[in-house]
Amino acid sequence: MFGDKIHRYLYVFFLSGIAFSLPLSEFFTSAFTIALVSNWLLTVDSWRRLRNFFSNRPLLIFLSIYFLYVVFLINTGDLTTGILVLKLKLPLLTIPLVIGNTKILNSNELRVVLSSFILGVFIASITGTFDYFIFSEGITDRRNISLFISHIRLSLMVCFSFFISSYYTVIHDHTDFRFKYAYALFALWFAAFLLILLSLTGIIIFIVLIFFSSYRIITRYVNKAYSGISIIVMVAIFLMILGYLGYVTIDFYSVKEKYLPDYEEVTAGGRKYTHATDKKFLENGYYVWRYICDEELRSEWNRRSTLDYDGSDLRGQEMRHTVIRYMTSLGIRKDSVGIWKLTGEDINSIESGHANCRYRDGVSLSDRVYDLVWQLDHYFKGGNPQGNSVTQRLEFFITGWNVFKKYPLFGTGTGDLVDEYMLQYRDDASKLDSKHRRISHNQYLTVLVRFGLTGFILYIFALFYPVYKLKIGNNFLAPVFFIIIFLSMLNEDTLESITGLVFFALFYSLFVFSGEK
Repeated sequence: MFGDKIHRYLYVFFLSGIAFSLPLSEFFTSAFTIALVSNWLLTVDSWRRLRNFFSNRPLLIFLSIYFLYVVFLINTGDLTTGILVLKLKLPLLTIPLVIGNTKILNSNELRVVLSSFILGVFIASITGTFDYFIFSEGITDRRNISLFISHIRLSLMVCFSFFISSYYTVIHDHTDFRFKYAYALFALWFAAFLLILLSLTGIIIFIVLIFFSSYRIITRYVNKAYSGISIIVMVAIFLMILGYLGYVTIDFYSVKEKYLPDYEEVTAGGRKYTHATDKKFLENGYYVWRYICDEELRSEWNRRSTLDYDGSDLRGQEMRHTVIRYMTSLGIRKDSVGIWKLTGEDINSIESGHANCRYRDGVSLSDRVYDLVWQLDHYFKGGNPQGNSVTQRLEFFITGWNVFKKYPLFGTGTGDLVDEYMLQYRDDASKLDSKHRRISHNQYLTVLVRFGLTGFILYIFALFYPVYKLKIGNNFLAPVFFIIIFLSMLNEDTLESITGLVFFALFYSLFVFSGEK
């Protein structure tokens, strides 16, 4: 057993190790977590502090989240899965317990932990970017930039790292000037990387945080004479963003195809066109399922490409569907003449799985917004959501809500969640195949389905009460972190993976149970 000083060094080291490993390795994240708990169990101080454990009401209430999973084993049919869920959720118990019963970090120790996290995120972002642009030829999905964890969780960590770096650059009074420059460079890189990654979840949360942090800085540090002007500018920028979204939506529904009293029946080669005039799907303002001659498309496409017209593109999508959508986006007819209007670059783009010519030169932020509108339009017109991230989430949500309506008071129980979802997909005759049928990407709904209204109310109370009671709002970084987490839980099952759980448990505990109030 070491002395208290050594245990303290190890405590900070293991916290830093967890923070550094989060964006890089689940294995090392778990290993450092186990080491953190082991070090705490071996300290004399931990047992002394544990005597006062039951007087720490906010910590006790937060830890009750874990015990909800234990209690709701009662209405679980699949106990084996339930036990596995308890094992997965252990960071919700162990990390807050250790941090909440250890002497709080001083500002230098906290900076070491936060800087370790920044460094880990920087390495993950740099290696992913290098791998994507140098080695991933023919792979065009931006999600592949995240090599080690989910691209959405990486985007959340990048957002948080940007604001940590900005905090130590602009706000923190005791940061050495040499380090300020380093933090400033990190902040610039993280902002640029968000645009490279193009995660809509990350970008939306980043924009929200920019407005939030700007408002806080303006109201606290800017002369009142200028604060009003600054707020007006912020509102104007917000309205411009809304205006841009409106413009993209209106442009999407602006039909460019010329209306003809009667559609032509045959191609230049004398073969028959098909016109599904009842289908209103659009690509760049042109109707997709009109002026299609599959016979000519199949013959001429197979002459121009090594990938079969009746097979799949490099993303595993139906090649016929990709060809037709892409040609529609160019405003050309889907026949032999249209196939030979395609350039070599167009052929490569189609083979890579791009279904619209606007993605040919890479996906921009405006393209991501267009894709969002397209997905929603496609889904609400009866299209299959499979392979589309936003509308798949809608399908997950609707399925989860239907499960909740079956078990409104006490939910499915800890272990039966996935089984009940699969049964509901079958009952709803979902268009998603078995590979794409998942639980809702909404943490709040997942809790509601698992525990019902009874457990959900207790869960939300335990989640927010410590934040309210301990008044962490004066700390700049704590509200930033909570906005990231609580917004992400609308679009992600953030606490259903070990990386998301540890990310949440670590920084929640540091800011609430070991931070400045």
